[in-house]
Amino acid sequence: MRSKAASNSLGKRHNNNPMPEADEAAKKLEQIQQLWYQVQRTKLNTREYTELIHKIYALSVQYQDIIDSRSEPSKRFRAAS
Repeated sequence: MRSKAASNSLGKRHNNNPMPEADEAAKKLEQIQQLWYQVQRTKLNTREYTELIHKIYALSVQYQDIIDSRSEPSKRFRAAS
């Protein structure tokens, strides 16, 4: 049986994700995939179709920013200082 202090210590480590950007990128990618699934079921040239495409574009830009920030460590260092 773990002590309360040991349990809290484990909980803190679990919540302190070393790669939160990876989780955020995965969430964005999942949202993009879900939107594409909706687009496939939407009629072309409708307001809903256009809105879905705009959402996909916006999420794609956010996703790309996350990926770019992971591949350019000097950029992250400058932003943090």
